[in-house]
Amino acid sequence: MAERQPGLGAMDGEGLRTRLSHAARAPGITAVSHHSAAYLHGLVNRPPRFVHVLALRGSHPSRRPDVIVHHTRALDPGAVVYIDGVPVTDLPSTVVMMAAYATVDETKAMIRAAIATALTLDELRAVAESRRRRGRAGPSQLLHVLSSADILRPPKRLEAPAMNCLRRTGSQP
Repeated sequence: MAERQPGLGAMDGEGLRTRLSHAARAPGITAVSHHSAAYLHGLVNRPPRFVHVLALRGSHPSRRPDVIVHHTRALDPGAVVYIDGVPVTDLPSTVVMMAAYATVDETKAMIRAAIATALTLDELRAVAESRRRRGRAGPSQLLHVLSSADILRPPKRLEAPAMNCLRRTGSQP
């Protein structure tokens, strides 16, 4: 199976691409976020069932059945990037947000995917520390996972095939 490349052009179907673009441009919306942003950044392979967007507290974006609106008190100006012209939460912010919803293994996989794009563990740790507040599960969960000694270790199901490949090529693990 071919690996999916990040971005809107890689989305499955014109419908999702259009929904994300329209949702991000709705009044009161700051950026595409959470599961939708994780998909756009290539952190997850499955397209989101709903469009997730971020709105500043106090804004009242119109409700749509296919859009989940998350509210925030503030958003750092540098925490929004543009992917194919659509405002999206940046990679570190997306990983922090997703840690609240993902399992430990899913969070580790997202961290490995983020590191593959040149993001460092220290950068992720710094963003999580700066966003740590009462009532926010993501930063604490991410910091917990980052403290794990095996954070960069591949999932066990990949370990044996990787070791066999190393042995066949004469490399020592």
